[in-house]
Amino acid sequence: MEGYLRFRRKCKQWQAAHDRLVQLVHAYQAQVGRAWILGTRPPVLEDEGIELIGPRGFGGNGYLDVYLTEDTYGTLCAYPRKVQDLLCDMYEIYQETKNSVRRMKTAEAVDKGPSKMQVSPMEYVSYISTEVDMYESEYQHIEIVLSSMHFETPLNLMNAFMTSLSTQPFLDIETIMAITERHNHSYRLMKAVPHDEWV
Repeated sequence: MEGYLRFRRKCKQWQAAHDRLVQLVHAYQAQVGRAWILGTRPPVLEDEGIELIGPRGFGGNGYLDVYLTEDTYGTLCAYPRKVQDLLCDMYEIYQETKNSVRRMKTAEAVDKGPSKMQVSPMEYVSYISTEVDMYESEYQHIEIVLSSMHFETPLNLMNAFMTSLSTQPFLDIETIMAITERHNHSYRLMKAVPHDEWV
């Protein structure tokens, strides 16, 4: 159970990172759109002779907008590493939990408590395994989408990327909710307040 709770905390960190990612994509999409409206060419830091007159933004200093756009793009390019680190933590928790259950006697590993309706340690391993596979697929999805985004990406394709990232297509929320309900029900059977619930 402890492994599941640790895993759930990582899931919440993932969700926070995902929300931030969507905000960054929104910002980049808006900056690119405004840059194109102004006729600003794709940003490159290697440009010579660029002078920043002041933080006047769009309509005041087009080259400043170029830098803002490239800065956001650089942050996006680095983002897969952030979620990859979280995914590695998830896998580590999964392996530790699985190894812990393997060291148990069979009766202990499948024990469902006095009511025979609680979640057994072996079931918790199965739950983590199911969810970590979802997050692995979601990570690969994020990596592919972000590597496909460029300054020249057409608006309709950018919108498709935005929708795809926002919906988190590889996270089966119904399955996650069912697992969470089983976990919470198990806590209630033990007359304990759930330490964690999926939001």
